[in-house]
Amino acid sequence: MLCGRSSCKLENAVSTLAEQGSVPSYQAFDAGVSQDVINSSIAIGTYDHLLVTAADLSFAQLAQLNTNDIQHMLNTKFWGL
Repeated sequence: MLCGRSSCKLENAVSTLAEQGSVPSYQAFDAGVSQDVINSSIAIGTYDHLLVTAADLSFAQLAQLNTNDIQHMLNTKFWGL
């Protein structure tokens, strides 16, 4: 199962993998939108492994980040909210 925000990019990835003999399913959703995460989790069902590359990061020295910036990064990277 491939997941990401862009259906077009997911379709291209599936097409490339199909040329190599593997045809995964895919689900498009935005990990920064909690209802998208909930709906996609229901649609996907159970799974064995999860690899997350999604993140909405702020790049600054830690002392320059406020609590809201840090919470937002953690929500999108770890919780998918």
